[in-house]
Amino acid sequence: MTGIGFGAFYLTTPEDHPADFARRIEALGFDGLWAGESPNNRGPAYDLLTVLATAAAVTSRITVGSDVLLTPLHHPAWIAKAVGTLDVLSNGRAIAALGVGGEYAKQFELFGMQVNERGRRTNEAIEVIRELWTNPVASYEGRFFNFDGVTMEPRPMQSPHPPLWIGGRPGGIESGPDGVERFKSKLGAIQRAAKYGDGWCPYYVTPEIYKSTVAAVTDAAKMLDRDISHMQWALTTFWLMRDSFEEAVEVAKSRKRYGRDLSERVARYDLLGSARDITRRLEQYVEAGARYFICNWSCKRDEIPWHLEMIARDVMPHFR
Repeated sequence: MTGIGFGAFYLTTPEDHPADFARRIEALGFDGLWAGESPNNRGPAYDLLTVLATAAAVTSRITVGSDVLLTPLHHPAWIAKAVGTLDVLSNGRAIAALGVGGEYAKQFELFGMQVNERGRRTNEAIEVIRELWTNPVASYEGRFFNFDGVTMEPRPMQSPHPPLWIGGRPGGIESGPDGVERFKSKLGAIQRAAKYGDGWCPYYVTPEIYKSTVAAVTDAAKMLDRDISHMQWALTTFWLMRDSFEEAVEVAKSRKRYGRDLSERVARYDLLGSARDITRRLEQYVEAGARYFICNWSCKRDEIPWHLEMIARDVMPHFR
């Protein structure tokens, strides 16, 4: 089984500087470093793009990517400038996985954004970013963004531009404009990936659901007459390794995630148990179409280093 990539997710922690984490995972053979974005109301978190720049500065091989960049909370011109700069300074190793957010209304309140506009803002933002990256003199006319005769240099290193992966989940929970939780759209992220994406990177999906999303993205792209043969089929996964699946389930269920009790979802979505247990589960995702796994964490933060060692030693070789 070849061609399967593994990235490692960096969690903000004073005990593990992003430069040290980046050096460690590159030495272990991981393919990329990924970091998320959480500007407020979710505990300590470093600025995403600063983390990626730090990681790029001390490595030479791994890609550096967002998982995900909360697109509607940024002006797309600044995304284009920052990620384009990161791509140049890393010698073409930047990947931008973009998402709409929405689970935490306070984040939108802080930035003066309307939660119910986030999908439309994100779609326009992607168009703006691509316009600025690919046209020497860029212009755009939309509902949220309008400009004419804009130049932005230097251009990114990668051609035609750094990959834009689309993150999200077919469903899930968000905060509505009235602050009341509601179900997310099941098609928004899929349609966005089909129209704009160079990669599809969902989370909290079973192998069966993942396979259905690959088919849905593919079918939607055909309807748009868009060639997605270059698409990277990725998945964000959550790991907790123990001697047995049963032991890992009990540990995972005892911990809250995103401040909520998600114990019912743990066994369904997380990668749990021994290296052999997890390898079998990953094989199911590969059969469903996944070709790149971002390793995020259900384990405690102080257990991440030995998880990295175990993944590199006992899991990744099976897929290479």
